[in-house]
Amino acid sequence: MNGQRPTTSLLHLVPVMLTLFIAFILSLLLYLSRLSLPQPVITPAPEPPAEAPPEQALTNVSPYINALIVVGLIFVGSFILITIVSRYRILLRIFIFSILSIIAFSTTLFFLEISPLFSSNYNVIASLLITLAILLVVYREIELASVVGLSYVAAAAGTILGFSIPFWTTIVLVLLISAYDIYAIFRGHLRALGSEDSHSLQGLMVDFRGISIGLGDLFFYSILLAFVIANFSIVSGIMTSLGILIGFYLTLQLLKKWRAVPGLPISLILGLALAYVSLAI
Repeated sequence: MNGQRPTTSLLHLVPVMLTLFIAFILSLLLYLSRLSLPQPVITPAPEPPAEAPPEQALTNVSPYINALIVVGLIFVGSFILITIVSRYRILLRIFIFSILSIIAFSTTLFFLEISPLFSSNYNVIASLLITLAILLVVYREIELASVVGLSYVAAAAGTILGFSIPFWTTIVLVLLISAYDIYAIFRGHLRALGSEDSHSLQGLMVDFRGISIGLGDLFFYSILLAFVIANFSIVSGIMTSLGILIGFYLTLQLLKKWRAVPGLPISLILGLALAYVSLAI
């Protein structure tokens, strides 16, 4: 997340609030469908069941292997992205456009297929139209509409992964991706992106009132919310949303001191902590 040291306010919570709201609705839809999603190929190692005691599960190597694979893929992807940014701007725009189109279309089709409210005869057409609408508002730079469109993409993709990534892998991933985000922003390769004009990263950055939020941040907020709803409860999901929002506001305050700050650590850790607090209430 970066900005030109703007005056931050509660209004800047809008992109995160929209993402969490959409992720919450989609999570409820997936929860009520009782659909069991397969474990993603990016987390191949079998791990202990969610009911396993933490001392048993967290001494097993599998959650760490899975989390390292996910973070490793993110590292490789961002490194390639930076290389493209510095050399091939046109190729970068084609790449982002393609990825955004594929994710928007495939996730929309998935949720329309499991929804009882829509006829399957028109789901492909509806998915295509929604994808085109998202691309239109993003590339026409219609600010609020673009925020809604990108928030939807992040929420839809994050919800699916939040319901499919194994339990203990997700716990480890929240901690590992938070540490990685701190390193990448302050000491690592993502410092280069902080100096880029967000226009060159159009489709990967959510711009709202002088603040640029990485689509990946919204994506991981959605993963955590969906994970909590799938494995804990709806009440825990509400508490997680509150934790993410409080964490994001605290992160915004850091922009008064630094031009770019990691958007994941405070929000993810506080969101996960409040989920566990809700279990004890």
